[in-house]
This record gives sequence, structure tokens and C-alpha cells, in this order.
Amino acid sequence: MKKYILPLAILMVSVFFLNQAIEPKEKKEPAKEANTIPIPDIMSYFSKEKTNLIRKSDSKRKLTDKEINKAANKVKPLEVNPYEIITFAFFPDEKPDLSVTEWDAKTGEERIPVDNGYFGFVYPSGLKTILVRAKWNDGKAAIYVAKVHVNKMYSYQELLSANLNHFTVMGFFDSQAHKREMPTKVESLYDISQREGTLESLKVDYPELDIRKLPAYYIFQYGKPFFVTNDSEELKTYLNQEKVLIFEGKSENWEAQLAIYQKLGNGKLHLTIRYIKNEDKPVEPFTFFITGPSSLRVEGTLDVNEREIADMLVPMDVHVSENDSITCKIIFAGKEEEIILKYMNDGN
Repeated sequence: MKKYILPLAILMVSVFFLNQAIEPKEKKEPAKEANTIPIPDIMSYFSKEKTNLIRKSDSKRKLTDKEINKAANKVKPLEVNPYEIITFAFFPDEKPDLSVTEWDAKTGEERIPVDNGYFGFVYPSGLKTILVRAKWNDGKAAIYVAKVHVNKMYSYQELLSANLNHFTVMGFFDSQAHKREMPTKVESLYDISQREGTLESLKVDYPELDIRKLPAYYIFQYGKPFFVTNDSEELKTYLNQEKVLIFEGKSENWEAQLAIYQKLGNGKLHLTIRYIKNEDKPVEPFTFFITGPSSLRVEGTLDVNEREIADMLVPMDVHVSENDSITCKIIFAGKEEEIILKYMNDGN
């Protein structure tokens, strides 16, 4: 999922930005004169705000705190949630090379959040000042300032990986326990964090996690937990091995098989649906909804092929067990059928 979901989100955001830039109601025209400096918007998928031009001509110059504060006071912050993708919108023929940094008012230093002009934040929540250095092929250059306000969404937000592409493996331990087992972080895949306390205090501090027993281990992606266990060995197995579980079921007109490949960072679902009536196969697409434990939620529309089969492969990291029941709802020609998918075998 790590390899697919974020690029897909960036593609969706890019299309949205392009649509915004070419809306008829926008009166702004692309810059035509060599000395004209465009003023971009800072945008997320849901909203946008203006940036402010600090300097022309020299995009590499180090700015003073006074310059940054004065310019930043003239812009409104863009409100975003954790993991929300942010970028700067120029007209296509205005698009420069960009360098985006976060300015730290306490130290006066700049930090690079993410490259390629697409970035986002997880923590700390609150107000951030963003500097954008732009340079065009014709020699123009500029520095802009923008502000972003990151909303506090989760009680455990400060424990999540700051890298939007990384998983977070989180452990909660009894402060009196002498043995605390945690995996070692794996670069480019997951980061780790842990907290200790009494069961009661951890329940109060992190109410969304519904901690019932210590130790408790969670794996998060994009702020949401999809794996929970109290067993460090089960956690280790999930982090290091690939497990394949096959679930099957049928209804009056359909039968379905769901193969779940559980491997962190490379998990996937393979759904196969067959039309089992002797009548002519459906010529129109049908809609399906898959629901199960944890974060298992998939929906889409499929066509039946000449063999009366429809299938799809979905990159997704989920955690299910042999005892879980999964539901597949199919809607076709105004009729709804529900299939209970039950564990059939280990596909390894």
C-alpha cells in the first residue's frame, strides 16, 4: 500500500489543482512578460490560500527573521489534516523549479519537509511557516511565504512517523514491566515509538486505541491502526513474513473468493467473482462492497469477462485471521446479494 496509495493521492490532487487553474471563473492570466512574477496559491485537495512574495530575483538568499515574519503576517494559514497532500499551484506555463522548506521561528533554520513540491505533515500539530524558492528557465526567481495549520486529529498523533510514506509500529508497556520487546526500525518501511504507564493511564491518554491489556502493539498507516496484538512474536511474524489467507462464499447468483496477502508494505487483496447462473452472463458492470475487520474496506465496479468471471488486485495492508468473517455485497440490475466469505485454507 505504501507504494501505491500516496502516488494515487498525488495524482488526484494534481488533477484537482489543474482544474482549479483553468476554471472559467478565474480571471487571472498566465504571466507573459519576462519580468512578471506570478503569485501561486498553496493548496490541498479541499482548500487553498494565497502566498505572499518576499523577494524577486534571488531565490537562494538567506532571509532574516524580520523579513519572514512581516511577509507571513499578511497570509492566512491553509487548514489541513495529518497526511493531507499540499502543493503550490502555478499555471502550466509558469511552472518553475521549486525548493520548499519549513521555517523554524525558534532556531531561524529551514527544514525540508518533502521534495518534488508535494508535501504534508503529521506532527507537531499547529501553525507552520513555509518558504518557497522558485526559479524559472528564463532566469526569473522569487521567494514566497505561506502558512499551514495542521489540525490535531489523534491523541497519539505525536507518536506517528513524520514520514507520510512510512508505517508506524507502536508499543505500549506497563511502567513496572522489566521486559519490553520492540522491533528495530526498518529504513524506508516503518518507524517505531513506545509509551509506558499503567493500563488505566494509557486508556485515558489514548482513548481511540481501546487498550485492554499490556503490552499492546499496533501498526499504523496514514494515522489509522490496522494491526493490533498483545503478542510480540505475532508482531514479529507479521513484520517479517508473508501470509496468504483464502476466503470463499456464494449467494444465489454469485460466488466469490478473496485471497489476502499479508506482508507489510506489500500487502494486497485478490478478489475473484464468478456469475454462477446458467442464464446469459451480465452485460452491464456490477458494484461490489467488501467489509471485514480492522481497516478492510474495498468497493468498486467490475465487468464480467467471457468466462463469466471478474477479478481485481488491490494493494492494501490489512490484518485478518482465520476466525474472521468477511462480507461481499454485490449490486447488479437493481438487485442486492450478500455473500459471507469464510476462511477456506492457507494459500502459502
